[in-house]
Amino acid sequence: MNWVIQYIRESQAEYPTISKTPAEVMEHLLFTIGNGYEIKNGNFYIQEKYKKEIPLNELIEKQKTKEKWEEYYNSYKGMFSFIEDFGESEDDYIREQFKEQYDKLVSVDNYTEEELKTKKTWSKIIKKMEYIPLLQLSSGHHDFCQLNEKTDKKLLEISIPFAEAMLDFYKKISKLSEEELKKTGELVMEYKYYKNSFQTSIEELEKDLKKLKS
Repeated sequence: MNWVIQYIRESQAEYPTISKTPAEVMEHLLFTIGNGYEIKNGNFYIQEKYKKEIPLNELIEKQKTKEKWEEYYNSYKGMFSFIEDFGESEDDYIREQFKEQYDKLVSVDNYTEEELKTKKTWSKIIKKMEYIPLLQLSSGHHDFCQLNEKTDKKLLEISIPFAEAMLDFYKKISKLSEEELKKTGELVMEYKYYKNSFQTSIEELEKDLKKLKS
């Protein structure tokens, strides 16, 4: 089992409204400050009970099986189990609400492990994101910049092509005019702010990728 894919699968199963594609999950893990994890020696850790730190990959590998999580968002029984877990009343309205959330998922299981190791696949997934990801990267303040030669190989094999696809996406969108950007429905802040944020993120991604590949 590839624990990174399992992590994406679990995130989509538990948080379908904010993890509609695998790209949202990777963006949160690698580029969001306060993602709930510590990173040491290039690897993610989570603090369990009694302040014991456990490597994220070990925690994921010990959790529910792939089949269990697939059931959560691929079957009616899964919808029922999900609602029961959260103590919701088992009426038709709630079931339909959850079912709709899962029906809209671009599931990680639509892709093979080998496909998820390619920039081409991630570029396709990023295009399916509901919103333009405004990364707002700054030097030393996101976890992707802390990946290194000690980072788990499975994480690097998926993280690098994802970051490369994000870089290409940002380079493309940074060239849009104000009117073109408005058409995306994402111009919620000043155009100048967007452009500056895109450029800063491009520079940071280029620097981080160059370091990882050296």
